[in-house]
This record gives sequence, structure tokens and C-alpha cells, in this order.
Amino acid sequence: MRFMKHGLRALCLVASIGCANAQSTISSKVPLVSVFDEYSAAANRGDLAGASELFEKSRECLLVRRIDSHMTWLQSLNTTQRNGILEGEHLEKSKAAQRHAEASRAMCQGSESKVTTSTIYDIALTAARLGDVPASACFMASFWQVSKSDVDRTKAVQYKGAAEYLAAHMIEKGDWNFVQAMIVASAPGLRTGYAAYIQSDDTAAQLRYSKLLRLGVAPDSDDAKNLDLSISILSDRLQPEEIGKADEWAHAMFARYYISQPRPGVLSACDA
Repeated sequence: MRFMKHGLRALCLVASIGCANAQSTISSKVPLVSVFDEYSAAANRGDLAGASELFEKSRECLLVRRIDSHMTWLQSLNTTQRNGILEGEHLEKSKAAQRHAEASRAMCQGSESKVTTSTIYDIALTAARLGDVPASACFMASFWQVSKSDVDRTKAVQYKGAAEYLAAHMIEKGDWNFVQAMIVASAPGLRTGYAAYIQSDDTAAQLRYSKLLRLGVAPDSDDAKNLDLSISILSDRLQPEEIGKADEWAHAMFARYYISQPRPGVLSACDA
């Protein structure tokens, strides 16, 4: 079920926001692997544009692979099972995801040698350190799964320190995706791979970020209702003083950094 949920999530992401609209200087017909080293060198020299470009394309290629894996899984089901999943809007999202994957396939050809669910963390962090907020959000959300045996402990310790810095500074950028990433990063759950170092359970922090996001979404929307429920559950786990501090922090951050920003669209921490 976990894989199925991630597969459907990938379909929804492509059909709604982010990747399909990403601006890029690398043509969708130029293989990423042929320019990877050039962009990586630029990123390591402190070139924000190069770092962001490398991250966006690497992220997209991982998404294409996820879509392909999900499609393969769907094809392994019998007709009744497959039709039960691909009903109505899910069918349209599936078709949109397939079109998106096809559009990026030439660019992503051979990228497996450079871009993996492990190396994407370095790629994202390099861009994040240069000020790329989407890369920062994706790094904090840590949706890319890495097995325990593939974790580099030295990198993991570096990622933990970097996460603390990003959490403290990127929230000031006024980016709703980063707020959502911090909700994910502070939520309870069993974490594996690099996520175990980047994220940590923190109910008070999750309440702060949830309250901030609640101030941004449309008042009568389904997102508002879902956040209200989440805020109620989180508040039941905290003392009144902690709840008050979370509310004060959220209003202060909203007034200072978010009040002039457009309302968040489809809620997503990262198009991964």
C-alpha cells in the first residue's frame, strides 16, 4: 500500500503543479547525463542558477522513474483491479502523468548513473545552501527513500546540521511549500534513510507550522477544514502555554513574511 500511495501521489503532483510548469534552460531533448558534470561544477562554484537547474532536472528524472514504476505496477494487476484504481479523476491524472513522463524521457535517458534517491540529497542541499527555496523544501520533506544500508553516516551528520540551519532561516522566505515541508519534517512517524537525520518528531513545531499554513489557505476550503482538524489533534497533546506560543509565532511570521504572498495552491511540500 505504501508504494501505491506514493505512486498515486506522483500522478497527482504532475497533474496539478510544479514539475509540469518548471522553467528550464536545459532542453527536454538534451540528456541530463551529458550536461550533469558541467552543471554540478557550476553549482559547486556557487552558481545558484546552475544549482537550481541541476536540482530541478534531477528531481524531475526521479519523478519520471516513479511514474514508470507505478505504471508497471498497474500493468501487473488484473483488469478489474486496475479499473478499480483508475476511476474518474485518477484515470485523467494517470494519463497526464504518462504524458509528462514521455515529454521528459529523452532528457532523463541514462540519468540513473548520476541521479539516484541518494545523490539527490547532495544535489538538493547544494542548491538550498545557495538560496533555492524549492530545493530546501524538498530536502526537508525528504520524500526520496534510501535504504539504511545505503546511508553514508558522514553525509547524514552533515545533513542533520544543514536541516537545522534551513529550518531556522528558510521559513523567512515566505514560501508556502517550505511551510508544508516543515509540517512533514516535524510530524511523528517511522523514518528511514536520510530522513531519520533530517527530520524529527516535534509536536510543538508541527503545530506552529500548521497554524501558519492555516492563516494562508482559503478560510472555507477543504484544506482549511483538514488543517483545523490537525490543529485540534495537535493541541490536545500540548500544554496551553505551548499552544499560545505556537499561535503567537504563527501570527508574527504571517504578518512579517507571508501576508503579501498569494494563497497556497495545491498543498504539496515537494514535487518528488
